[in-house]
Amino acid sequence: APGAQGENANVLLGRAYLLLAQAKRAESVLRKVLQGNPENAQAAGVLAQVLLDLEREPREALTLAEQAAKAAPEEAETLCTLAGAQAATGDPTAALATLAKLAEEPRTAPALYEIAKAQLAAKDADAARKNLELASSCCKSLPDSPWLRALTSKIGWLLDGAKKATSETKREARRQAREDRRRAANEGNPGGSGWEDSAATPSDLSLPAAAETSAPVAAPESEEPGSTPASEDLGATPEPS
Repeated sequence: APGAQGENANVLLGRAYLLLAQAKRAESVLRKVLQGNPENAQAAGVLAQVLLDLEREPREALTLAEQAAKAAPEEAETLCTLAGAQAATGDPTAALATLAKLAEEPRTAPALYEIAKAQLAAKDADAARKNLELASSCCKSLPDSPWLRALTSKIGWLLDGAKKATSETKREARRQAREDRRRAANEGNPGGSGWEDSAATPSDLSLPAAAETSAPVAAPESEEPGSTPASEDLGATPEPS
């Protein structure tokens, strides 16, 4: 269809393909729109989503997302796409700053997903886990569609990663706490060996040689009356009484 009306129709078609999880078809339609009109910010924004969904060309996705955000700087969907592109190009700080603008917007599942991705990239696994759990809950209230199933799958995969990262962070914190206690104990007792925090227990450790030689010798058993003392020389002649 000719003109702006045809462009809009093709942008809607590209969006529909994206929602149907047919990202490559969406890409083909949207690239044709931008070939005819490179200034079409809506097409740029949707194509940025498509490239992020395909995990391809993150730099191009960022350029397209910036174009869309310039035309609609307060639109939640556009901000989510821009944040996703910023995170994909290795700038989680910028992504979180962009997503902070969504504070007054409804927290949709896609927004929460993008927030969690940026938080994971910024090494904040616990916050990411909480947002992914909320995103998963939001998905349950949406009508079923291929797009929703794909999003739910991505949320689940990222949530598994966030939980593992959270567990690793906690393990590292416990290890560091043990190391700090060991160091503090050694500083308070410079002559100490510091073995109390090692993997070995006292029962695993060999006794020092001095301890082995100084162990008390068991007393001899009581001798029966009339028996010869063990210390007496059996070959000696008794002295006359």
